[in-house]
Amino acid sequence: MTPSTRRSLLGLSLLTGLAVAGICWYLFVSRRPAPRDIDKVGGTILVYEIDSGADAPHSSKLEALPSALQKRLDPDGLHSITARLVDKARVEVRIPHLGEHHDEEIEYAKILIGGAGSLEFRVLANKHDDDEAILAAKRYFRNAADSWEEFLKAVRERYPGRSDRQPHPQGPRRRPPVSPYQVQTE
Repeated sequence: MTPSTRRSLLGLSLLTGLAVAGICWYLFVSRRPAPRDIDKVGGTILVYEIDSGADAPHSSKLEALPSALQKRLDPDGLHSITARLVDKARVEVRIPHLGEHHDEEIEYAKILIGGAGSLEFRVLANKHDDDEAILAAKRYFRNAADSWEEFLKAVRERYPGRSDRQPHPQGPRRRPPVSPYQVQTE
């Protein structure tokens, strides 16, 4: 291979590498939205005061609260929503103006902030200690089922001809909930 051919191949491979790097930069770096600053684009600041009653959380839990709120409101970090601890009793949530549905987004954020994580409580009973309570619960549910059957029988008698309809195999059809970040068309 002659020196001029080597230089030509080296130049061509360098040019190809630059082209690939430029395409990657365009696709992955330049198209990412710039973080929105609430001071420049406007927005809403929600301030929540933490109840300092007898069940006040420990200070280490308070320090983790802003990051938990931020993960709940903006899990992927694309909307530039920030939360910070203002003092020992207040949390500030800054939501920049994100578009024409800003009011709906604020209401959605309030719902997410106000909604606690789901807790499930189960009563653990055994026949030795709680036999009377178990029997009472069984009687209650048996009576409820019987009264429901009576109700259905009365409805079928009052509205004949409607009982031949078969229910949908997957249950009633419901529309999925619409996020305020989605455009709703009707």
